Amino acid sequence: MDIAAFQPFLNWITAHPAWAGLAVFIISFSESLLVVGLLVPGVAMMFGIGTLVAMGALNLWLTLAWAAAGAVAGDGLSFWLGHHYQDHLRELWPIRRYPALTSRFIIVNVLSAAMWAPAYTLPGVVFGASLGLASEIASRLTVLALVLLILLWFTAWLVYRLYLFLQPRATQILERLLNWGAAHRYAGTVVSSVLDPQRSEVLGLVILGSALVGIALLLVTVGHALFGPTLTLDNKALFHLLQGLRVPWADRLMVLLTELGSATVLFSVTLAVIAWLAWQRVWLAVIHCVSAAAFAFILTISLDWSREAPVSGLGPIWASGPVVMSTILYGLLAVMVTQGLYGVRRWMPYTLVGTLIVAIMLSQLYLGAVWLSQVAAGVFLALLWVIILGAAYRLHTTVPVAPHSLTAVIVLTLLGATALQTNLHFERDVARLGPHRSLIALQASAWWDSAWRKLPPYRIDLEGRSKQPLTVQWSGALPVLRAHLKRHGWESPPALNGRNVLQWLRAAPPLRDLPILPHAHDGRFDALRLIHATPNPQQLAVLRLWSTNYELREPTQAVWIGTVTLVHASTRIPWLTVPVTGTDFDAPLGIFEATLDGLEWKTVQRPREHHMPWSGSVILVHGTGATEDP
Repeated sequence: MDIAAFQPFLNWITAHPAWAGLAVFIISFSESLLVVGLLVPGVAMMFGIGTLVAMGALNLWLTLAWAAAGAVAGDGLSFWLGHHYQDHLRELWPIRRYPALTSRFIIVNVLSAAMWAPAYTLPGVVFGASLGLASEIASRLTVLALVLLILLWFTAWLVYRLYLFLQPRATQILERLLNWGAAHRYAGTVVSSVLDPQRSEVLGLVILGSALVGIALLLVTVGHALFGPTLTLDNKALFHLLQGLRVPWADRLMVLLTELGSATVLFSVTLAVIAWLAWQRVWLAVIHCVSAAAFAFILTISLDWSREAPVSGLGPIWASGPVVMSTILYGLLAVMVTQGLYGVRRWMPYTLVGTLIVAIMLSQLYLGAVWLSQVAAGVFLALLWVIILGAAYRLHTTVPVAPHSLTAVIVLTLLGATALQTNLHFERDVARLGPHRSLIALQASAWWDSAWRKLPPYRIDLEGRSKQPLTVQWSGALPVLRAHLKRHGWESPPALNGRNVLQWLRAAPPLRDLPILPHAHDGRFDALRLIHATPNPQQLAVLRLWSTNYELREPTQAVWIGTVTLVHASTRIPWLTVPVTGTDFDAPLGIFEATLDGLEWKTVQRPREHHMPWSGSVILVHGTGATEDP
């Protein structure tokens, strides 16, 4: 169930906190009530309420108390209804065998409600807390986290629903296809070859595989002729949209996901599975795995032969590879694993594989390694091949492979190959797939006089939605400025590592002991982060500088842009004390200005705008003549 569907209800709770407790009680009561609980999406709604707790809209302990009370009341009413029809109830297991359990219901009810309330609410609290931290770093990170979570959840839900719909109808669909084939002479030969267990599937697979490759070549040729190398205008639109959402931490996560579809990982998994199947002497499965790999390679070349990847320098040929080959390989393996499973567990491999494929696809699109049209065509044709090849395998094999052993081979090889790939090539791939920017040269005198206005006035994060002004520009080496400022009262904050993050869990810790979260600007994290005391002991001034696409000439120096803000300790997230950026940008700029003695600097003014969050002052600092500590 999608939480977004209940957003108006959650908004109402936020706007009417006095009624929030009653609303939580009703939700948990309905979820626990006999029969009604099957119709009320209490899990999704309690998850959303937990998110509101993390955002500071609701009190954690009161929310848990109301939720537990509602669960007790709902279970109690359900028990009363059961007791009312006790003649029928006593005939049911386990009451029939253990009649004394009814006398212990109240104790069990209270204990289960006490566990139910945090179990349903705390995941939402954790999720809301993560969104709060992500939004402090970059609004882009919050958007990406939500999009990724929703798409992966939707994929799992869709695969599960499709399985429930198709599984009981599989025999009927097979019979209709065979009947259709019997009525069509030439097409029937292909259909019966694939679906008739009494006939060899080789002819049908060769014909259908060739047809799919022909379709891929036709799509690419016609699309290239009509629209150019990118095939559609939507390709560039989505590419630029995703490039505008890039954040360094998300870059690293997406590179890690895309490594799951790398040539090293896919080749290792394929080779390990084929070797294991050969050792088990399951030769038909070996042949189908080889067929899957060969077709995936040919389809990849067919889709990419005339197109460069969106990011220049990546080259053609392998752009569609991670998505196409992952879909075919992991899809066929899911078919093989499920053949040996029975009951409700058979949907699980399909759901896990579907989620994995979508994760790889999203990472490829985010990193600009493939066009949307390549993904759409590649996944569509790859899924068709998985359906064809999977059906042929399921109908022609007589002995299923051992599902748990095959799963162990797949998972262990996948983990090992991914570890090897990331150890050898992760940093290279992060640099290779990172945002590519070209430098813009400025004369030093021009920057000092007026060209400083070319640099952005606000921190770029979802088109400046945060309205955090960039009030400092520095030309020169960062170590030089860092050394000077440290001589004038600035200091480095505690490093953001596992040990220091535990300081966030202390009750009322000193602000200086807390690590300061990095901020993202234009897809980059701050390269310099320093703190300074303020007259208010509950606040610290924080200076941040980011690299830019500008470089000065005569002399050659890098240009950095930054901001000076005030941070205070926020405890709106339960059990967490985190430094949060305030909205006063003029006072901390004065603190920074007072520490610039000995440097060449001046204050310039941006023109006033409506709803401008600061006075418009910008401090330019020139690094010429400044030196580091000896």
